Amino acid sequence: MDAVGGIEVAARIHAAFSGLGCWSPPCSSLVLSRVAQEAINASREVVDNPNEDVWRIDDLVIVLKNLVTAASMNSSAWVAWPHVALKISDGPWPATGILDMQTPRFL
Repeated sequence: MDAVGGIEVAARIHAAFSGLGCWSPPCSSLVLSRVAQEAINASREVVDNPNEDVWRIDDLVIVLKNLVTAASMNSSAWVAWPHVALKISDGPWPATGILDMQTPRFL
């Protein structure tokens, strides 16, 4: 990210994956900015460095380690909530009108 927008993109990606039923491990987003990297470099030798908690490229190793740890979890331990499975028709998709996927209809 150059200045702004990186965290919003990360949030939207998390929201999209969550909507698809995917799980994101804690601290699995790393948003780096050029401005933050310059601030880190400028305050490197400062006592009580105000930029000590800013994401830096070296933190990528930690994020990847957390991702590998989460991916290696026993997936059979997860429990799915009750749901109606989507049935996809084998026939051709209609060119117009309602696409009936035989799912429950809600009012």
